[in-house]
Amino acid sequence: CGSGTDTVCQPGKANPRCLNCKRKRQYTAEFSKAKDIRVSGRCKWKRTCILIPQLRGVEDMESINIHDYLTRPTISLNGKLMSNNFSPTRHKIPDQIKLDNNFMRLAGYFLAEGGINHQIRGELIAFSFGKTEQQYANEVVSLIKVIFGLDAKIREKDTALSVEISSMILGELLESLFGNGASNKKIPMIFLRLPIAKQIAMIETYIRGDGWHSDSEISMTTVSRSLAYSIRQILFRIGIIAAIRQREQVNGGYIGERKISGKHTVFNIDVSGHSAKILGK
Repeated sequence: CGSGTDTVCQPGKANPRCLNCKRKRQYTAEFSKAKDIRVSGRCKWKRTCILIPQLRGVEDMESINIHDYLTRPTISLNGKLMSNNFSPTRHKIPDQIKLDNNFMRLAGYFLAEGGINHQIRGELIAFSFGKTEQQYANEVVSLIKVIFGLDAKIREKDTALSVEISSMILGELLESLFGNGASNKKIPMIFLRLPIAKQIAMIETYIRGDGWHSDSEISMTTVSRSLAYSIRQILFRIGIIAAIRQREQVNGGYIGERKISGKHTVFNIDVSGHSAKILGK
């Protein structure tokens, strides 16, 4: 494999020089950071194989109990939850909700466009959309009504549409499951093993918010490392190969139609070629 190099030949290779190499040894699998991997020597048969774990198996959940995700005290009455602030306008929300495609679609919208503003009177949940995304805003209003029985409102701003609903219980549930603030967004572990159909529903609406696509490429953008790698893990389960690019973004960058300020590490989840065609369907 070349005199004077530090190459160690792999056993079982067809190259006679490698088969007879005295430096041949058995290899063992080990965990290494990608940045620490080096390919040395001149042997054309030497290859480095990087393996990425893929979650196996399916663990479906038909429903979740909201009170399991709350830390603040609530009042439970006839299967409904209420905050204990005794406000005449407090909402009643079903304690048990279905973990179906409707909820997964709302989850995708929240991961991409949702945020929670903590106020004295409760949490204001808002989903931000561009002026041309009225259809998506309407769907979020409909999903909130179907899942929680709450009436969200669409407010028009100068350059955006905002779907808003004030609810302490809903705000704490969404933050507990998915985080709050762009850099803190996450996908809970229980979602990573759900049936693929449910995961696709979430990815579809996430792409609507923080993604773009062409005929041959689909890309999603986030400033949350945890979210980026969880999305890639889900795409692997679907059978889609995705790459993650990491870059530093300073003032003036955009995620979708939202301008970001300050310095951020941005993660792009890129899907191209045949995988992009599969995901595009």
